[in-house]
Amino acid sequence: MTAAPQPIELVTFDLYDTLIEIVPSRWDRLGFALEKLGEPVHLHALRDADVVAEDFYTERNTIKPIRDLGHDDQEAFRVEYMR
Repeated sequence: MTAAPQPIELVTFDLYDTLIEIVPSRWDRLGFALEKLGEPVHLHALRDADVVAEDFYTERNTIKPIRDLGHDDQEAFRVEYMR
């Protein structure tokens, strides 16, 4: 028996794996995608980069959410992260 389609009423995001923990991890999933593209994969480097990025974004979001910044300020933030 198939249920009738229902409208989506709520979408939530768990950006920091605080509500659930997804297996495989974010960096493992990225590694699988890179392997499919034939790119070399260094899982420890992916994990380390993910931790650095998460810290960088978290620190900025505590001042003012990145989504609330103007376009130019968002671009400046992204450039700063890439340095």
